[in-house]
Amino acid sequence: MSVEALFQTLESRLSSRPAREVHLPGWTLREASVLVPVFERDGVPHVLFTRRPATLRTHADQYSFPGGGRDPEDATPLHTALRETEEELGIDRRGVRVLGMLDEVPTISQYRVRPFVGVIPGDGNYRPSAEEV
Repeated sequence: MSVEALFQTLESRLSSRPAREVHLPGWTLREASVLVPVFERDGVPHVLFTRRPATLRTHADQYSFPGGGRDPEDATPLHTALRETEEELGIDRRGVRVLGMLDEVPTISQYRVRPFVGVIPGDGNYRPSAEEV
C-alpha cells in the first residue's frame, strides 16, 4: 500500500464515524486542540512529535503534538490546532491536509483535547519556535 493510499484510508475511516466527546459530570474542562502531524518521506509514513522546552511553566520537557488552548479568536477547535501548529512549527495552516478528528481526550490539567490528524509537508523545512518547542 502506498503512503497516499494509507492517508486516504485513514481519512475515510475518520470520516465514517464522529469522534467521541468527553463527558465528565461535575467537571468543567477547558478547550484545547492538537494536530497529529503525519507526513511521507521516501515512501515511508512518519508522525512528528515536538518536545517542549525545559523552561516552560507548564508541560516542560514533555513530548507532544503541536497544539494548545483555544483562543477567543479561534472559530473552531480545528482553527486552534492549525494556528498552534503554525506558531510552534512554522507550518502554514493552508498547507495542512486535515484527514479528520480522533476521540477527545481529557487531561489531568482539566483540558478537553480535540486531536486532529493532518498531513504536513515532508520536506522538513519547518521553523520551530524556540519559545514553544
